[in-house]
Amino acid sequence: MDADFATPRAAEYIALLESRLPDKTLRHVQSVAGLMLTFTEAAGISDEQAVTAGLLHDLCKAYPKEALREKALSYGLTEHLDNPNLLHGPASAVECREDLGIEDEEVLSAIHYHTTGKAPWNSVGCALYVADFAEPLRTIPEAQHARELLTSKGYRVALDYVVETRLAHVRKRYGINEDTEAFSRWLKERD
Repeated sequence: MDADFATPRAAEYIALLESRLPDKTLRHVQSVAGLMLTFTEAAGISDEQAVTAGLLHDLCKAYPKEALREKALSYGLTEHLDNPNLLHGPASAVECREDLGIEDEEVLSAIHYHTTGKAPWNSVGCALYVADFAEPLRTIPEAQHARELLTSKGYRVALDYVVETRLAHVRKRYGINEDTEAFSRWLKERD
């Protein structure tokens, strides 16, 4: 997928990602950014926020487990040290701030918590949470349904569906994750 994202640093980010990510993950992050661009207005975010968060959320995902753990420790991160599926988000946020000079706190928070959610959370985070799950390269029925909801019922309905679907998956596979549980409760309280 060779997406053309019309934001100031998109080409720079893609070049960096091409050097760090396997093709499958590169296509995924481009697909996430592309999907986010389709609902920026509904989510209340800018195109630049959508492209930046969408492209960079998996910046550290390809690090081997021990290298990721060492990087995280060097950044002062202590959460999720034994779970690279959760640790790559916080590490990616630090690298975005320190190595790429990204200062948008909403984008950094979105990247940091994109695997678990957070309560309370900002609009970029909620949008990334939806797009990371529903991006068009994901072929699972739940992702397809989330895309259908985005189109037919709107962003907020899709967000609620994605949060509840991911929460059920986390509970079944890993047990309770406090961040994900709190995120779900927070969204329900906002209604």
